[in-house]
Amino acid sequence: MEKTEGQVTPAVGNPAEASKFNATQVYVNPHVHEVLTALQRVQNGEIQYADFQKNYGIGELLNKGRDIVFTEFAGYKLRPDCCYRTVSISALESYFQTGFIQNLGASKDSIDWYLGGAAKKYGRYVIECPAYKEYFMIRSDEGEGFGNRMARNPNVVHIVSFNNNPIPLSLITNIFDTRTNRIIPISMLGEFLEQAKHEERNLPVQGQAESSDINSSGSFDGFSGEGRRI
Repeated sequence: MEKTEGQVTPAVGNPAEASKFNATQVYVNPHVHEVLTALQRVQNGEIQYADFQKNYGIGELLNKGRDIVFTEFAGYKLRPDCCYRTVSISALESYFQTGFIQNLGASKDSIDWYLGGAAKKYGRYVIECPAYKEYFMIRSDEGEGFGNRMARNPNVVHIVSFNNNPIPLSLITNIFDTRTNRIIPISMLGEFLEQAKHEERNLPVQGQAESSDINSSGSFDGFSGEGRRI
């Protein structure tokens, strides 16, 4: 069936699930899970931040998950076996021109993603890619540190890909425009980029998302309705 704009591409690829990471199966240090769950309760208004401060030491206060993430928008639940990277229009344009997800000219080889969720503050657009182990790596979460748990959700994991093993653009399953709530299929990316660059020149700069932008269900306020799927 031909795909049209607004439809969600099922995150499918290699049928062997063993070839993909899954956020629900990644080890998390029990203490870290406890801290991040408490932070979620603060975010949801169930407890006060002052209570969090009373119950945890300076290490937890300094190392707590730095990113507020969402796990759903427009009725589409982000998948635990998919990685999400939030980017700018210029990054999308670079990916389109090269055909790969790379940080050209970056000082480090690794490229940051989240497994099972996304952080709005890093840009307007979210790209979704199945978490193939051929391309991604999860850093160890053993020991007492927060390791790969950089998000304030204990079920969302920091994961990286690499410039020296770039992900083909063809593996990207969905691109979400978080400002207009549009879903852009890869086949329309070139046309969309031309439209988006025009819009970017005519729109005021918007600030980063704060905790108030995300409701207790882990989705963005203002995003509602059933996600459209094929």
